[in-house]
Amino acid sequence: MEGGQHPITSTAMFDDGVDLIATIRSNAKAGRIAFVGGEHYDETLPSIRLYDAAHAVANYLSCLFVENVSAFVFSENRWEVVAFYLGVRLFGGSVRFLDCTAPEGKRPD
Repeated sequence: MEGGQHPITSTAMFDDGVDLIATIRSNAKAGRIAFVGGEHYDETLPSIRLYDAAHAVANYLSCLFVENVSAFVFSENRWEVVAFYLGVRLFGGSVRFLDCTAPEGKRPD
């Protein structure tokens, strides 16, 4: 594909046509790093761990036999939030993030 563009697939999560899960999977196979720690640069997260965690969330949701999943995330700025987001989206659900540090007037209803 020209220009580094990826085809739209059933796991595509953005309108620009990027298949994020396929990209993470290819990075995992290549042994690439997904995240580097902000405070300590020697703390890293391999792409394979992110990929496995996202699939674990999706598989857990499928075991619950739920439909129309809508999740709210209230968490610190950590890599697990990304894995949770990807897992819920893989399952077909939607995710909304809550920022506990936002001023009262700026918080979503």
